[in-house]
Amino acid sequence: MSSVKKSIRLDPKMPCPYDAGSNRGFVTVFTDPTGQLEAGLWESTPDKRSVHYTEAEFCQILEGEVRLTDETGHCETYRAGDSFVIEPGFKGTWETVKKVRKFWVIFEPKK
Repeated sequence: MSSVKKSIRLDPKMPCPYDAGSNRGFVTVFTDPTGQLEAGLWESTPDKRSVHYTEAEFCQILEGEVRLTDETGHCETYRAGDSFVIEPGFKGTWETVKKVRKFWVIFEPKK
């Protein structure tokens, strides 16, 4: 007998609602009872913004291209098919080079 109570299929084509005036949209498909772990789908048109992560985030790029540059200038580029983790404490820029869709899982411990 399986101990899995429920599974959630993540459809890479599911819609990501955009807020009015925003170039980004997302849908959260799972939040654990503690509120520390979430998962979903995120989409953005090209832009560049400063980021400061307090959470850990696993990303799987489904389409498009992003570039992460840390405070020291070290740069990594990720494209469709790539997966990576952003550690808590990361500071730098997130640049969406080509329209991107990603699956994400975020863990943020309670403070």
